[in-house]
Amino acid sequence: KMKYQFPFRIPVGWKLFVTTPFTGVDKHNGVDVVTLDQMGVYKPEYTYGIPIVWPFPFPGNPYEIHIDSPIPGQGKKSRIQVDGVDPVTNIQFSLIDVHASSSPYFVPAGTPNSIVFKQGDVIGFVGNNGAVSPKPTSSDGFAGSHSHIALGVKRPGMLNAINEDPLIYFDLANPFRGTDDPSKDQPIYDWMASSAILPSEKLRILGQAMMASNPKQAKIVLAVATFLKAFGS
Repeated sequence: KMKYQFPFRIPVGWKLFVTTPFTGVDKHNGVDVVTLDQMGVYKPEYTYGIPIVWPFPFPGNPYEIHIDSPIPGQGKKSRIQVDGVDPVTNIQFSLIDVHASSSPYFVPAGTPNSIVFKQGDVIGFVGNNGAVSPKPTSSDGFAGSHSHIALGVKRPGMLNAINEDPLIYFDLANPFRGTDDPSKDQPIYDWMASSAILPSEKLRILGQAMMASNPKQAKIVLAVATFLKAFGS
């Protein structure tokens, strides 16, 4: 059967990769997903900040959007759930993301609201909030960046939704496409800037994160980092 686009918006040439598959409702009840760059390499600083979008052609309404803290690894609860009903089959789908870094919205669980998402609208951004591995540190602020995507499915006559493998419904090879937004990485830079790591290390991390969106400037930043490291700074 036809699948929906995967609910990430990534640059042309990038791919998605599942690090942990769906293993069952009572086990790993979703898929852990990261991005791979044009060379097929996973870099957490590229995955962090990727837009999570509403993938269905029918409207979605948020049941919950709760991001505890924009600081990596600090948030105890980061959960997004958006519900929508297919008007043809009357099946309700609940798209769930865990570990998001931020969202343009805040909705306490179960609170009635008038927010309506259409296909392709941003509901949040990939992050490394909460229980991720490896845990981010002041010298590796992007560590653990990924999205846990789960999908609740409630068919007519069912009392409650049941989590099913999202890859039954979403095409991993067909995500939404768009440019990367480096501004979504800013909380990490601010956090690292306030830490005690060496300037050369901060510049190295910054340069690596810039490589996807501005390779020329990134190379200059990395060159400065190498120069400072040579003098112990």
